[in-house]
Amino acid sequence: MTATTYKLGVLFIAILCIAQSIDAQIATACAGVPDGIFVRNSESCRAYYYCANGTAFRNECPETYVFDTVRQLCDIPSRVDCSACSFAGVQHIAHPLECSQYYVCVAGVRTSRACGPNLFFDRVLGDCNIATNVKCVRDPATVCASYNGFVRIGDPSDCTKFFTCLNGISYKQSCAAGLY
Repeated sequence: MTATTYKLGVLFIAILCIAQSIDAQIATACAGVPDGIFVRNSESCRAYYYCANGTAFRNECPETYVFDTVRQLCDIPSRVDCSACSFAGVQHIAHPLECSQYYVCVAGVRTSRACGPNLFFDRVLGDCNIATNVKCVRDPATVCASYNGFVRIGDPSDCTKFFTCLNGISYKQSCAAGLY
């Protein structure tokens, strides 16, 4: 077996595992959930699933809005607790501030969990992953949720970008060319 063949085999297995993890997350999101109910998606506070016949259909709130699991609608971030669980189904939700922590929600009950050493919660997978494979950022839709009035916050993942917060709503912006 050549080194190239080995690398391709490892890559294929990794892609297969990621696909299976994402499929498992979608499959469990609407498990036991009545038709017509919306449940949180682990990708971001803006993302959610619509449940019909036990099948999850992915949706996303408009820019600057986040999904409210209690009221079953999109609203401004200052009025939504993005760590709240949907009252039905199973969700894995990222901790808003700590990349190595997350919440497991089962039928509306939230339990805190921590990833092992050198692992971060991967929003796409809905599970822990090797830290170097995960882009660790706060959810842009919730980065301003705890601020009233006007404030600017640097983007921890890109020093050429920042968030302007106005009464809990985040607006992602870029610095002028050549500035940080």
